[in-house]
Amino acid sequence: MKKFLVMAICGLVVAGSAMEALAASARVRCRIQNGSRLRVQVDGQNVPAGRYSATLTNLRTKATAATDPRKLRSPVIVAPARVGNVDLDFDSTAQANDKDSRIAATFARSGDGISAVVNKVGTTLVPVASATTTCTQ
Repeated sequence: MKKFLVMAICGLVVAGSAMEALAASARVRCRIQNGSRLRVQVDGQNVPAGRYSATLTNLRTKATAATDPRKLRSPVIVAPARVGNVDLDFDSTAQANDKDSRIAATFARSGDGISAVVNKVGTTLVPVASATTTCTQ
């Protein structure tokens, strides 16, 4: 009986972890300003504690961009849910001391589809959420 109870509790813990991971979502916005500035905002929502990065893919050109390793972010955790939100933004005007990762202004143009994946960073990148958008001016 004890063995069954331990197995049931372990199963609930695993299921709870999976439910927490499934609750994560992402939002991405892409704006081209003045024809020369590109800004892509990626928000990981309801993500558990950890360090995060984002990977972008231009769906037209297949070009990719990733969060600068020096600019990984951790979510602001809200109790009691133990999840939070994380901003992983890209800007063609970003400077070294900015929170945003630098991206080439030519990475996307108006009308391009952009896919964003929010990754939990560990020994490997673990995708936790994704979203797509279309770049606008």
